[in-house]
Amino acid sequence: MHWTAGLRPCFTLDTAGPPPVMCVVSCMTRDQFHTKLMAARDLPSDEHDRVFTLLRERLRGLDDAQQFEVLFPIAVKRQLDAPSCPAAKLLRELSPACPLSCEDAIRALLSEWDVSIEEVPFYIVARFGVPRVRQAIDRLASELAGGSEKRQLQTVAYWVGKYEEAFANGS
Repeated sequence: MHWTAGLRPCFTLDTAGPPPVMCVVSCMTRDQFHTKLMAARDLPSDEHDRVFTLLRERLRGLDDAQQFEVLFPIAVKRQLDAPSCPAAKLLRELSPACPLSCEDAIRALLSEWDVSIEEVPFYIVARFGVPRVRQAIDRLASELAGGSEKRQLQTVAYWVGKYEEAFANGS
């Protein structure tokens, strides 16, 4: 197998540096991303930031479907189990198209999502809009019997309200 198998070309432009150059970006799997960010947890702040920046640039070289596949499943996990916070920040920043229905995206938050990570509900609202997300929350609320999933759903609704407050005037 040739060394370039599985790699695809992309162009990068650094306006402060030399002219555009051709580079090769390999497709990053969710496990590779998870491993690199978990390892970065123990690094000093400046090294962690460098790793985060490099991973962000690698993710930018992927299409929406690949970005979603890498980021969303990690972003909805508990922080003790995965690098959820950095994945959620990148999910919100890159905002790839969501292949899930609004209900399914919200449903993914109901089991393990860390409620302090607002970037995931903010991402969902940015992709589907406040009215659609509120409609999905109401529909899911009528389906859920109670317990922890109902509390998680109430927290999603809370973050939707905070999103609406923060971005109601386009700010």
